[in-house]
Amino acid sequence: MIDPTTPTTIYAGTLGGGIFKTEDSGATWTTANNGLPYLFISRLAIDPATPSTLYAAVYAYGLYKSTDSGQNWFSVGNLSDTYGGYTIYSIAIDPVTPSTLYVSTNRLSVLKSTNSGVNWTIVNSGDTIYSIAIDPLTTTTIYASGCGVVYKTTIVEHPGP
Repeated sequence: MIDPTTPTTIYAGTLGGGIFKTEDSGATWTTANNGLPYLFISRLAIDPATPSTLYAAVYAYGLYKSTDSGQNWFSVGNLSDTYGGYTIYSIAIDPVTPSTLYVSTNRLSVLKSTNSGVNWTIVNSGDTIYSIAIDPLTTTTIYASGCGVVYKTTIVEHPGP
């Protein structure tokens, strides 16, 4: 993931080495694993509004978050407790409302958080979803891809009583 405000800063998740960070466009790399329980990183995401906030999907341990540009990581919400053992395939952050996150897993399809990952709800179950993308111009439109299929959904907010 490339930091949108400092493009010379790049984060890379690996399958066994954890997370690496460069601040000089890849000339040198350092590890950024403090607080991670396991070094198998299936996905990374960077908050577009606050690039010092990062999310990492840690295989079988749920979602981890850093608020200090990857120096320290902590478990987010109830994903690892409630949905532990599941592999997170994708993380999507709403570019307009970055407190809204979506993740897809190997068993529950799509989960959503509206409070930066503190709480999660299942919004779709069934087919395995490998990738989620939010339309940056119309963030109520979300695309998801599974086994040989692409889904599109438009979120309709219902007014209160």
